[in-house]
Amino acid sequence: MHSVGLTINLIYKFLGSTKEKIPAIGIGTWAIDRNGIEAIRYFIEHDSGLIDTAEMYGTEGIVAESIKGYDRSKVFIIDKVWTNHLSHDACIKACEASLRRLGTSYIDLYLVHWPSYEVPISETMRAFEELVDAGKVRHIGVSNFSIEQFEEAQASLKRTELVANEIKFNIIEKRQAMEFIEYAKKSKITVIAYSPLVRGIENISTSKGVYAKLLELSNKYNKTVAQIALNWVISHEQVVAIPKTSKLEHAKENLEAANFNLSEKEIKELDSMGSV
Repeated sequence: MHSVGLTINLIYKFLGSTKEKIPAIGIGTWAIDRNGIEAIRYFIEHDSGLIDTAEMYGTEGIVAESIKGYDRSKVFIIDKVWTNHLSHDACIKACEASLRRLGTSYIDLYLVHWPSYEVPISETMRAFEELVDAGKVRHIGVSNFSIEQFEEAQASLKRTELVANEIKFNIIEKRQAMEFIEYAKKSKITVIAYSPLVRGIENISTSKGVYAKLLELSNKYNKTVAQIALNWVISHEQVVAIPKTSKLEHAKENLEAANFNLSEKEIKELDSMGSV
């Protein structure tokens, strides 16, 4: 039986090129229900209140209930505007609606959920800067953007900088992400890894070579396979992870994934495996 329930060793990383630090492991809320409130609160109570949501997820109300009564400064909320709200006026209204649903006066990091081929990114970025100026958003970024799309968005900004790109990154699906991660390292951009556990260990186990290596390391470090996979994700300098869960036991397991360090050799070996 691998260990879950040890003392938590928290890791924090700088957000983009700012001096602000955020937890290396947070919690995602896509498709969670009210059962996830206890899991979210566990993260907050253990000084790792990095919470990822989006207007499209329909979970902003759950986040609002989860953070109620806690010191707002202990919570770092990532929220995302959907593609049908990327025009200037629609973006402003969408953010204000998200703030109401969240029950807060500001969003810590506001992202464009997906690139649009209909609305110029410069129009959306103009709205984003206005939201920052108004104090409704503290930091801005994007999600699912390529390097070229990221640079186009950054070039259209006049008063602020993009600090993050949220992309899919895990032990199986990583080829495209690794290219952006190398770019992020040079440019001091935070990469927020969604689906860091491939939406379940059963999906990791379909890649026999990867799973066998994870199992080997699981036995070596006395950790679960999920903890090995998650530790590998955050071993990359610019990367933080937001595994989603509605279960308290999984929240504990995820947060404890920072309690050890894979060797440089092991990290590189995993880097080279299962890349799609």
